[in-house]
Amino acid sequence: MPPCSQHLAEYFRDASAGSGIFILGNEAASKIAIPEQEWDEHANYVIRVNGDSMLPDYKDGDNVMVSQCVEMKYGDVGIFVVNGSAYIKEYGQTELISRNPEFPNIQVNESDNIVCMGKVIGKLEGKYEIINE
Repeated sequence: MPPCSQHLAEYFRDASAGSGIFILGNEAASKIAIPEQEWDEHANYVIRVNGDSMLPDYKDGDNVMVSQCVEMKYGDVGIFVVNGSAYIKEYGQTELISRNPEFPNIQVNESDNIVCMGKVIGKLEGKYEIINE
C-alpha cells in the first residue's frame, strides 16, 4: 500500500440511497489510513452508500468522503439525518433529491428534524487500511 497521509473515521452505519438507515451520530467504527493519491484535505470522514437512489453518481457499496467544513449549496450532495435516518441525497430547496428517477425524493416538512452531517466531496476508489488508534 502506498504511503498514507491522513487518517479518517469510517462509520459502522451506511448512508441510505433508498429508504433510510437509522443512525445515532456516534457510530465511528475505526480509523482508516487513506492512500496519499486519494487524500482530500477537506475530508473528515468516510461512509458507505447503501442503495441505488443516487445512481448513476453513487452506487451501492461506494465509500464516499465527507467534509463537515464545506458550505452546502442547492445541487450539492450531502449526508443528511432526517428524523433519525441517514441518507445520501442532493440538497434541494424543499426536498432531498434522489438522482435515480426510480426513487422518490424526500419531502422536507417544518416538523422534521433534519441535520446535515456534511458535503460529499468524492469517492474513495482504492483500498485503504484500517488502523487502531
